[in-house]
Amino acid sequence: MPRPSQRTRSRKRSPKRLPGGGATLHYKKEKVGASRCARCSQILSGAPGLVQSKMGKLTASQKRIQRMYGGHLCHICLQDLLKQAVRERMK
Repeated sequence: MPRPSQRTRSRKRSPKRLPGGGATLHYKKEKVGASRCARCSQILSGAPGLVQSKMGKLTASQKRIQRMYGGHLCHICLQDLLKQAVRERMK
């Protein structure tokens, strides 16, 4: 019986032949989508798109972008927000 995480039809399967003439199913790993900007949905550069088990093995500086809102906003949206904040403060 497959593990509970594999009991869904969305997991791709590939039948494999065994040496004794039998067959078994291997389940394909799901791909992780790239991180996207929360404001404009552009793909974030510098943020790795890895599975959680692989992300845990990275250092802290490799996991996220080292700036304000790093990993949440792209540099263009961050620039726009900073400009708006300065303009609001100048009023």
